[in-house]
Amino acid sequence: MKIPYSGYSVDFRHLLAIGFVLMVLDSVIERISVILGRKAKAKIEVNTKQTTIEIKDISEETYSIIDTKYLLVRYGANEFLEQDPAPSDKRKMKVRNNEFPVDTDHQKRDHTLEATVPLRIHKNLPTEFKLFVEVEDASRLETVKKEFDSSPSCESASISDSLDDKVYFLLNDFKTTESPEGFQNNVVYPK
Repeated sequence: MKIPYSGYSVDFRHLLAIGFVLMVLDSVIERISVILGRKAKAKIEVNTKQTTIEIKDISEETYSIIDTKYLLVRYGANEFLEQDPAPSDKRKMKVRNNEFPVDTDHQKRDHTLEATVPLRIHKNLPTEFKLFVEVEDASRLETVKKEFDSSPSCESASISDSLDDKVYFLLNDFKTTESPEGFQNNVVYPK
């Protein structure tokens, strides 16, 4: 269907196509600006503090089959989330579950695992975290769990429900908090 316009005839289909292209371009530009704006606002200021932790009563045999990791769960804690924070703070407090390697050493004389943990501490919010070990031999998971659970340095050791090679545990040297998802985590507060 052609529409006469000032001596020219314009095809209605062309007008629809041009309108659709402009609408798509406008949507794309808006989405890019939102993404760039969120990324610019989402920059989080943290300090990384290398903290040495001693985990007592870990045998050399267990030490030889584990790889220790640090899990950054989230910035913020349940008590902050319950206060209905601003949307920008909510984005900072989203679940991260970022894993970081931990340098370890084993003291044979007193069966102590020394772990140098790279704690990422938010400048204003508490930081939820947890340590875990990946076990090379899945048939030893229960033994590793029991050893960490009986250590005077740890509590609440548990085998991962979703991953069959991980044992998570809490450290007694740090406070604990329960996440909104119902998990117990260690927490460290900014200074």
